[in-house]
Amino acid sequence: MAVKDRILVLGPTGAIGRHIVWASLKAGNPTFILVRDTPASVNKPRLVTAANPETREELIQSFQNSGVTLIQVDAFISSLLTSLGSGIRSI
Repeated sequence: MAVKDRILVLGPTGAIGRHIVWASLKAGNPTFILVRDTPASVNKPRLVTAANPETREELIQSFQNSGVTLIQVDAFISSLLTSLGSGIRSI
């Protein structure tokens, strides 16, 4: 049996990231999501509700219920990871 790739998805609650997470799970890959630890009081604009009916929290919970591993980081770590992009083999 071939070893499955471990997949880390940055921005898993966005318009594209959510589909990447579900595709990775469907392919049977161990899937990890990196999300920022944002205060609940921050109101972020949402995409069209018809296309994305769940809230960010509901979507993350749904991912976790499906076997996704959550990695939660603060804003500093998030910006640091973004700056390391040149050393990443594939995204």
